[in-house]
Amino acid sequence: MDVERIRRTQNYLMDAINFKANNADLVHATFQMLAPLKLIKHPKKFVLTVHDIIPTIYFTAKQKIKTMWYLTEYAIPKADKIITDSEFTKNELIGHLDVDQDKICVVPLGVDDKYHPLNKDECKRRFNLDPDKKYILIVSSNEPWKNMELTNGIIDSTGDYTFIKIGYGQNSTNPKVINLGYIDEIDMPYLYNACDLFLHTSLHEGFGLPVLEAMACGCPVISSNSASLPEIVKGAGILLDAEDVDSKERFMDDIYKVLEQDDLRKRMIENGLIRSKEFTWNRNAKETIEVYNELMN
Repeated sequence: MDVERIRRTQNYLMDAINFKANNADLVHATFQMLAPLKLIKHPKKFVLTVHDIIPTIYFTAKQKIKTMWYLTEYAIPKADKIITDSEFTKNELIGHLDVDQDKICVVPLGVDDKYHPLNKDECKRRFNLDPDKKYILIVSSNEPWKNMELTNGIIDSTGDYTFIKIGYGQNSTNPKVINLGYIDEIDMPYLYNACDLFLHTSLHEGFGLPVLEAMACGCPVISSNSASLPEIVKGAGILLDAEDVDSKERFMDDIYKVLEQDDLRKRMIENGLIRSKEFTWNRNAKETIEVYNELMN
């Protein structure tokens, strides 16, 4: 069991216990693990943001008990309004937790302005990367839904390309992989720009912010077509079935095409930049305020 996850869960519960509404007309909890606040503090109007319900799908009963997910599951439908990042998560709430669909509002996340195209050679030098090599970026933990088994199979079978893996979890022992581990957010725009392709084989994402950030930086995206990812990528990247019997070969073929066909790569970069501009924090704020107004009127 992930000790860090348990610690975070305990912190969220303590936040809910210690929270002071100060007679507020509306309280907005911006993470699903704060759902018990509705039961503990009884705010007048309670808005809850649910980014995903991954524990419902993937956790064992023991994990749900340790992380107090059963309490969270019980509390989520009690919110007066629920904001989700995607239609996919909205449908999961309806299907798995029997949440009233009229309570749910989809408000997509935004991408920060700092994620934009930069000079690739300068960005590669920042990470001591060879300017003449092509690099494929993987942003992933080793959780089962991240589907690293497929990613590792692609790495094993792909030719001369070098992969860069960041995120929590075990480092790869494959010599083709550069393990950078945790990267501070201030450095992420440079890393996206330093890489020539973003590979994402995840089976479950409530939104998939790294995919959006990659597109905003002009890094072409090849992703699974699972969960919310088609909502984000649409026609701006390549979407593949990560559970197909020939998935590894299909991913490998498209990796080769994107990295070796200049016209295709340029077209994907342009489409990704256009698509990413639809996701702004100004839009997110405006639509969140609309949820508040709907609840209060």
